[in-house]
Amino acid sequence: MPAVGAELHMALVPSAHPHAHVLKVDSAEALAMAGVKCVLTHEDVPGSNIWNIFHDEELLPSRTVHHVGQPVALVVAATQRQAQAAAQRVHITYEVLPAVLTVRDAVAQGALFAEERKLVRGDVDAALAASDVTLSGTSYCGAQEHFYLETMGAVAVPKGENGEMDLYASTQNPTEAQMVCAEALGVPAARIVCHVKRMGGGFGGKESRAVLVSTLAALGAQHTGQAVRLVLDRDVDMQMSGQRHPFYATWTVGATRSGELRALRMRLYSNGGFSHDLSMGVLERAVSHVDNCYRLGAADIVGRVCRTNTQSNTAFRSFGGCQGMIMTESMLCELADHIN
Repeated sequence: MPAVGAELHMALVPSAHPHAHVLKVDSAEALAMAGVKCVLTHEDVPGSNIWNIFHDEELLPSRTVHHVGQPVALVVAATQRQAQAAAQRVHITYEVLPAVLTVRDAVAQGALFAEERKLVRGDVDAALAASDVTLSGTSYCGAQEHFYLETMGAVAVPKGENGEMDLYASTQNPTEAQMVCAEALGVPAARIVCHVKRMGGGFGGKESRAVLVSTLAALGAQHTGQAVRLVLDRDVDMQMSGQRHPFYATWTVGATRSGELRALRMRLYSNGGFSHDLSMGVLERAVSHVDNCYRLGAADIVGRVCRTNTQSNTAFRSFGGCQGMIMTESMLCELADHIN
């Protein structure tokens, strides 16, 4: 997208730790650099600093960071190079806290969100006891990066009247981009117009997480009164945006000697990251896809989302369905080997 007048550029100041209290943000050196217009923190958010579906994330952290790469402050400057150079001169003092980084560690430590999803049919204990063969084990599948062709980006253009703002964003969810921006700026949603000229690829990765990028750009535009462009470098995009959820399962399966399934007890865990985002929807689909194309017999399937100090994982094509099926296919491979 061509430059919008004398637009400014934004760079993010990322967290260096997966879990820590922010004790001080020192922007004096950055503000003294050529081209720098302002450095913004949570104190500069005029409206609500809370966002996301469950309202459990801050746009900019007021006290605690929850993953490496989480934006702590914003630098607005005349050029992208000046903004990025100045972002490296914002000095942050932390009090480092213990971190949970993997789904297995989260399960072991009980670091789970409160909600759970269940599918239960029949008497699993009785069906397992009546099975010719029983087997217990675990399955795991890792994360996957969306790697859309173009990284997340947005241009926020203030209209100069009553807080009106045009957003040009690479987002799969222009309505949420509009609503969150309005809440953050403290203006009615009718004064924010979100345009999606092109996506540059999404695959679910820009369904919710891109909203943060456009809202941060809007904060810079409101404070400076000029258009602000925020386009993430690939490494920054991968650090702060979510990926496909890693999943871990423990299971006990019962079958006849000929391989007919009679019972399954499975506990399914996803790595949600530090906030809910879309993790409950992903978990629901995973739980409902565990049976894949098989008749399981009696079933007791319970799914939970783990809270870890990683970026908040998000939508990805199939939205949890493939993870649920992979858990079962992995289990069946082990069961077949065991029977043979």
